[in-house]
Amino acid sequence: MDYIRNAYKMPFLRPGTEVEYLGRRGVITGAKGGYLLVDFGDGKPTAQHPEYNVAYFVDGELVKDFRQAD
Repeated sequence: MDYIRNAYKMPFLRPGTEVEYLGRRGVITGAKGGYLLVDFGDGKPTAQHPEYNVAYFVDGELVKDFRQAD
């Protein structure tokens, strides 16, 4: 996850960081290569690109938003 933190200038990224992707809320569980692993509540983390249509929340506050307008 250090690579993603540094490459995308997102020092807040940690396991447990909340995300929203295409209207679904999830939690970062880790990283694999250049992708974040996100659990959307089904216990099966999926790989997500760190800047593709995603918003990041820390303590419920929006800290970074890559969501695209409809």
